[in-house]
Amino acid sequence: MWRNASPERVAEIRDALTRLASDGVIHDVHSVRVRDTEAGEIVNFHCYAEPTLSVIAVHEHVDDIERRLRRAYPTVKRVISHAEPPNAD
Repeated sequence: MWRNASPERVAEIRDALTRLASDGVIHDVHSVRVRDTEAGEIVNFHCYAEPTLSVIAVHEHVDDIERRLRRAYPTVKRVISHAEPPNAD
């Protein structure tokens, strides 16, 4: 069973993701969702990636953000990211 985290917690995680993505390669973190489960929190987010990067490079940068978020917030047990090119809208 899960439930959505409070708006304050979502804002806290969104701010942390934005800080972790401050190198500019990954940017505009949006559509952040945080769900509380018995095992811990699950975080989903979307972001934009520089269009000149390879798919492998984008995944390496996003994977690093995910790892650093889990280290900074031990209650976060899983992070699911969706990187998009800037013109994906």
